[in-house]
Amino acid sequence: MSPRSTDVVVTLDGVAHSPSAPLIGAGDPMVVRGAGVFETVLLRAGDPCLLDAHLARLEASAALVGLPAPDLRRWRAAIEVALARWPGDGVLRLAHGPRVSFVMVSDLPERALRARRDGVAAITLDPGPRGRITGAKSLSYAVNSAALRYAQANGADDVIFVDAAGTVLEGPRSSVVIAMGEMLLSPPPTLPILAGTTVAALFDIAPRCAYRPLTVADLVAAQGVWLVSAVTLAARVHTLDGMALAPAPAADDLARWVETAITG
Repeated sequence: MSPRSTDVVVTLDGVAHSPSAPLIGAGDPMVVRGAGVFETVLLRAGDPCLLDAHLARLEASAALVGLPAPDLRRWRAAIEVALARWPGDGVLRLAHGPRVSFVMVSDLPERALRARRDGVAAITLDPGPRGRITGAKSLSYAVNSAALRYAQANGADDVIFVDAAGTVLEGPRSSVVIAMGEMLLSPPPTLPILAGTTVAALFDIAPRCAYRPLTVADLVAAQGVWLVSAVTLAARVHTLDGMALAPAPAADDLARWVETAITG
């Protein structure tokens, strides 16, 4: 997403940077190779949700792709400068690269608000081999972007990745959660997926939940399927591969649990 004049950008030296001014050179590895990792954090009235979990994952992602460890003291200081300029709701993005790292705050995307409110139609898709980078929140986003474009071209809003054996993995920008009876289930982080911060917080407080391998048949049989992420929170999947899914009796409970989980 291109920065707008209303966005707030702060570099790790704690200096606010004009979002319309150059920050990254054309030959920077972030630009030409997608070399870098990132986190996206929801802001509620200027307060970042689950910030410690996101910073911990930023560290883990950097280690996984071979970047220098983020100096969390400097990151927290830059975040404080950015938040002082943005007291309301929004999205806090942390981008960590081999040469340039920065914080950016912007408005909540309409896409996320619409998905929360209306739910989404999703398609299943095998992303093919993705290698060890799947455990990192990487700026190398070509596979995810291509999958989302494919979904939109085929009348859907989002994607649920599955492997060649039909095992459910994750969404391009979300984790999968289903209701099966009175249980909430999500694919285990031991799979080649990104461990979700929001799902982890949700499972810390939800009364009955477990990580368990899932299949597409489980999604169809479930009493609710959601794509859960830091910004959208919980988007109910109402249609999968063109087929309407059953109603989700636990939808209100899940929305309440996610809200409690992210606000502590």
